[in-house]
Amino acid sequence: MDLQEVSTIVRIMKNPEERKEEIINAAEDLFVAKGYENTSVNDIVNKVGVAKGLFYYYFKAKEELLNAISQKYIRYLAGKIRKIAEDEDKNAVEKIHQILETIINQFGLQNKGIKRLAKLFNNEKNSAIHKKMADKMAEQITPHVISIFKQGVRENLFETEHPEFIAETLLMWAVSLHNTVTVPITDSHNNKQKAKAAEDMIERLLGAEQGSLNLFPYFIAIINELERV
Repeated sequence: MDLQEVSTIVRIMKNPEERKEEIINAAEDLFVAKGYENTSVNDIVNKVGVAKGLFYYYFKAKEELLNAISQKYIRYLAGKIRKIAEDEDKNAVEKIHQILETIINQFGLQNKGIKRLAKLFNNEKNSAIHKKMADKMAEQITPHVISIFKQGVRENLFETEHPEFIAETLLMWAVSLHNTVTVPITDSHNNKQKAKAAEDMIERLLGAEQGSLNLFPYFIAIINELERV
């Protein structure tokens, strides 16, 4: 038995979930490189090296891959936020800053390829997936944000009796904003006003000292990145 035959057998025997992940990763690479519309199912299966029938075993159509890719990023970001929330060496404000840095630096806002995917998700044709992605993200990260807010209360950085309600309210607001932002915002003066207003609102809700959260530069950085999508 030669190496090519061994390679073929190993490929056939791969775990189904591993094979599915291969297809998702290949599709993501091609969507970034060629664009969603210019990528065919044949392109995807050829990149993975599998038959087209196997693709349709996992996915009814190419469109289902968008949902699969969104779920991949939700798991990734939720895992990052969980680790931040469980870090015993940082206070609550430091954890909030690290979450925002993760969104900016690691979730793909500075990655041109991911920006192309973000633009695709924001397309009206994919609005249902866009909304589902935002709702699922909020659902998975809410417990970790609640944990951080409770920590802030214990550390006397926040003064509120309702950290759970505040976390849920803020994430609902973020989801609502996420679901309505489908075009770049180009009014820089208005953006700064909104970023400052959001910072003030969050500090008031948490009972934090004015200016103690220093969220403004993070909000501006996120807005600036979204403008480039």
